[in-house]
Amino acid sequence: MTPAASDIVTVSDLKQFAFCPRIPYFSRVMPIRPPATELMERGQRLEEEFRRLEVRRSLGRYGWDRATRHFSVYAMSESCGIAGRIDLALERDDAVAIVDVKASGGFVGDNHRMQAAAYQVLAGEHFGKPCIGAFMYFLDRRCVERLEPDAAWNERLRRAIDTIRAMSTTHDFPPATAHRKACEQCEYRNFCGDVF
Repeated sequence: MTPAASDIVTVSDLKQFAFCPRIPYFSRVMPIRPPATELMERGQRLEEEFRRLEVRRSLGRYGWDRATRHFSVYAMSESCGIAGRIDLALERDDAVAIVDVKASGGFVGDNHRMQAAAYQVLAGEHFGKPCIGAFMYFLDRRCVERLEPDAAWNERLRRAIDTIRAMSTTHDFPPATAHRKACEQCEYRNFCGDVF
């Protein structure tokens, strides 16, 4: 049975939830849509450039030399009720892996791990094969970081899905992130009167 559109939790919601639980609250419950930040627009431009160049590159950096590339794959999991667009899926006869492109030169954070766990579920169901790998490609550093599938992250993913759905129903205002430095770059910072 396909979940109702209002019950679908997006991968973006999950990533943002791991960054700060208030972001999916503002986008799903309020709903507030702030304008795109300069960082978001830059990321979009860099991802388009990545797609243009990636088709000519070797897959050796991922360790998947004999794979077919699938760009911008929209997938939905009926079993979990999540949906999202995978930047790049690598498909072999026996398995699939996902590549998520990041414009920042940062590090792999909890929000990236949550996003990767969600994309692995989506890719596995979409392609009907086990998703055995997740890669973060950091454009600024031009480096790939591999994330191993992890049962603990799969459990955190399921709890986050349930929490976001409950929040959408109860309208309970969640606490802000404990990492207040992150608030400085958040597009929703003007809506958190108790943070600054």
